Formats: sequence, C-alpha cells, structure tokens
Amino acid sequence: VLVDTSGSMRIEECNLSLSSIADILKTFPSCEVTLMQCDQRLIQEDDGNFEKFDSHTMPQEIDREWKGRGGTDLSPAFEYIGHRRQEYGWVACVSDMEWAVSDCPNPGIPVIWMAVRDIDSDAHTPRFGSVVQLS
Repeated sequence: VLVDTSGSMRIEECNLSLSSIADILKTFPSCEVTLMQCDQRLIQEDDGNFEKFDSHTMPQEIDREWKGRGGTDLSPAFEYIGHRRQEYGWVACVSDMEWAVSDCPNPGIPVIWMAVRDIDSDAHTPRFGSVVQLS
C-alpha cells in the first residue's frame, strides 16, 4: 500500500490507508502488506526497509507519524516498485490525486488508485490501473 504523504493530504486521509490495510488482511489473511510512504521521494525506515504487516502483526491501533509532507510526485515510488515487481503482487495507492498522475510510470503490476477526493482533471487521472473512491 503506497500512501501519498504530501502536504495536500490531510492526516485523516493518510490514516484511511491503515483501515484499508486491515481490510486487505481480513480479506486475504495469508498475505503480507508493505506500507510505503512517498511525497516527492520514497521514504524508507532507518534500516532502509519498509514497514510490513500480516494478519498476525497488524495492531488494532497504530500511532502513525506520516513522513514527507512536501510536494507531490509519486513517480519515484512507482519506479522503485516497477524495478522490484517480482516482490509485489499489486499496488494500492492512497492519494488525493492532486499531482501529475497521468505522467506516473506504470510499474507493470496491477494498480488500484484509492482516491480520497474527486478527480478534477485529466492530468489527475491515471493512465493505468483502476480508480476507486475512498470514504
């Protein structure tokens, strides 16, 4: 699950990704979900990895510090995922879609865009994947 942590994303909108992860793990209890944060850069943990959750390790309450909070360009995250697509089966991207989404590189695996707001222009409409509205 890739979370847009740019400054235009409200904390409540970022937090929607956590309930989405919990829902994914309830639906697919044998999978592991990687949480990635990106604003204009892909943000990794201090050890260079990303936080991972499975149905046994997903806490009920997560005190989350969303990192980044700058401008928006999730392309670095999609490029990273595309170079490692054998490690990931799919991408769910939680975003306000208020960036040049149409310029984003296709990672070559299924993508679900989880829009936290209405998409208001063609530039904010992805060229690949499926879009769902989160509420």
